[in-house]
Amino acid sequence: IWVHLWDPHYNYLPPPPYNTAFERGQRPANEDVQCLKWVKQPMSSPEAEWLKGQYEGENLFTDTQVGQMLDRIRQLRADNSVILAVLADHGESFQEHGWLGHTNRVDETLIHVPLFLNWPGQLASGTRDPLVSTASLGRTLLELAGIPDADRFGREPELPVSPAPPDESAAVMSQTLRQGCYTSLHEVRYKLVLDHRTCARELFDLQTDPGEANNIAVTDPARVTAMNERLHKRLNEIASWKVPRASLPPEVVEGIESALRTLGYVGNTGNARTTPPHLHFGVYAPQGALDPFPLLSD
Repeated sequence: IWVHLWDPHYNYLPPPPYNTAFERGQRPANEDVQCLKWVKQPMSSPEAEWLKGQYEGENLFTDTQVGQMLDRIRQLRADNSVILAVLADHGESFQEHGWLGHTNRVDETLIHVPLFLNWPGQLASGTRDPLVSTASLGRTLLELAGIPDADRFGREPELPVSPAPPDESAAVMSQTLRQGCYTSLHEVRYKLVLDHRTCARELFDLQTDPGEANNIAVTDPARVTAMNERLHKRLNEIASWKVPRASLPPEVVEGIESALRTLGYVGNTGNARTTPPHLHFGVYAPQGALDPFPLLSD
C-alpha cells in the first residue's frame, strides 16, 4: 500500500488549530509559493519565517494522520506482519539560500529528508548513520519481504537495516532538472554541487559548515577534481542503463498528463505534446523494467 500525504507542501495551508501551532514572524501579503518560488528573495526574513511556521503546522497535522493509520494497524493486530516505511520525497527551503519551495537547487534543506523503517520483531530499533539514497527503498522493501529478483527494482544498494559502521566510500547523487539544473555528489563529509548551466562547481564541508555557507572549491581543488571524476563516472553509469526519461512517446505523455491532471499534479496546460507534465520521478519504465533515476529531490 502506498499512501501519499500531500499536506506538507506549498501552498502552506494547515487546517485549524494547526495553523496557529507554530505561528510566528510576519504574514506576507502574497503567500502563493507556487509563484514566488520563481523569484530570488521574494520576501523579508520575518515573512519567510511565517511561511515556515505554517509548513510546520502542516507537518504536525500530517503526523496526526500517520498516527491514526498506525493506531488502526495496531487495532488489527497486524504490527508484526507490516513493514512500514515513512519518508519524504524532498524538503522545503525558506530563503536559506535565497529561494522558496523546492526544485530550485540541491541544498541540504531540500535533499536531506526523513526516512523511517519499522518492522516489529524483525528490525532492531536505532538510528543508522550511513549515507543512503531514497532510491534504495524499493529494493530494500522487496528484500525484507523475501520477494525474488529484488535487484530488478533499481541498482542502488539496499538500505543498512542492521547496525553497521559508516561506509567512508559511500556517495549519494541528487539532481534537479526542473526550475534549477543542478547535480550534487554527497560523500560522508563533503558535497560537490555542479551547475549544469554554467559548469560552475561548489564544494562544501558539511561537518564544519552544515548550512552550506562557505564554498571551499577554490581552496581544495584536488577534492573538487576527484569528486567531479566520481560524479562523471556515476552519470555515465546511469546513461548506460538506457532508461528513457526525457523523450517519451506522445501517447505516453498524453496518458500520464491526463492521469496527473485528475490527481491535481498538473494544470490544464493544453497541448500535452508540447507541454509535458512535471513528473516527480521522471522515469518511463517499459515492460515493467524498473530502474528508478536516483533522485533525492523531485
